[in-house]
Parts: sequence; structure tokens; C-alpha cells
Amino acid sequence: MANHKEVSVLFNGKEFSEKARRVLSLAQEEARRRNHTYIGTEHIILGLIGVVDGVATKVLSNLGVESEKVRSAVDFILSIGEQAFIGEFEWTQRAKKVIELATEEARRVDRRYISTGHLLIGLIREGEGVAASVLDSLGITLEKVRSETAHVDNNEKKPLGELSDAELDDVIKRAQENLDNAQVILDAFQRIKAEREVVEKKGAS
Repeated sequence: MANHKEVSVLFNGKEFSEKARRVLSLAQEEARRRNHTYIGTEHIILGLIGVVDGVATKVLSNLGVESEKVRSAVDFILSIGEQAFIGEFEWTQRAKKVIELATEEARRVDRRYISTGHLLIGLIREGEGVAASVLDSLGITLEKVRSETAHVDNNEKKPLGELSDAELDDVIKRAQENLDNAQVILDAFQRIKAEREVVEKKGAS
């Protein structure tokens, strides 16, 4: 099995959901299985469809694209290396760019962690890799994926006990922000009420 530590070291400082980490680990396994010495966008998208309960897989399915279609399209393009590779994989510049774009997407929607949905969007935004070509050939666009990802995110309920540390921190942060906003509104209402009481007292006298 691919090592979570390899992923953590390579993308140090970035917060991935548990499923997104599984995607990156599976990407390494896909490269190893094909005797490749590198990890590219093609391996990342194979990792995405390998996490069957992830947001990305649900988004693709909702858009009419089943995982086997993606795998078949990628397999048609990829060749198999002649010898088994033993050693550390080299992540291509395009694969690294996908991670950066996924990070930007997570920030854009105010998420502390990078999800499988953000990785899918990163693959599309990268625009030039094998994965982007495959998704384009299947009619998958950035607008469609962003819209469907938001829809899936809003409807996906996850027990607190199953949240990763990053996801739990995000929930706590949002709850605190909601409390802070509620306090601001409450303070404003109390101020308005106090001002009215003053006016009423002056009117009564």
C-alpha cells in the first residue's frame, strides 16, 4: 500500500480530508500497478474514482459519468511500463498544479480542508493533463462540477464521529462564526430596544 506519510511530506502544510488522502494514496498505487515512475493527473483521477464514497465520485455520477467510463478512457491513453518500479515516485508539475488549484478552490468556498470534490475541480482547472482531456471528452465542465459539488456538499450529512481532525476543526470554526454573528445581531436588537425604551420614557414624561 502507498504510504500516507509520502503524501503528507510532499504536500506539507495542506489539510486534506481523509478521503482526499485516500485518493492521493490510490494515485500512487495506480502508478505502481502500471510500472510508472511518476504520478500524473491520470493517476489522480484514477484515485478519485477509486474512493467510491467520495464527493467527486458522487458528482461525476450525478452528471451521468460512471467510474468505469473514466477508467476506460484513461486506460486507453496510458501505457504500461516494462519493469516494476521500486522507489519514490516523482509527482509531475501538472499533478502538483492540481493540488495547488484544489487548495485554492477549498479557500474559495471557505473550507479549511481539501476534499475529493476540490481535487476534481483542480483536475479540470489544470486544463492540459490527461485527466482534464478525459473529463472534457465526457462533457464535464468546471461550471457543472462546481454547481454539483456545492449541491452534494450541502446534502451530505456525516456523523461527527467520522470527521477527520481537519473536518472537525472546520465544523467548530463555522459554529463559532455562527455564534459570533448571532451575538452581533442580538446586541443590535438589544441596542434598538434600549433606544426605544429611552424614547418612550421621554415621551411619557
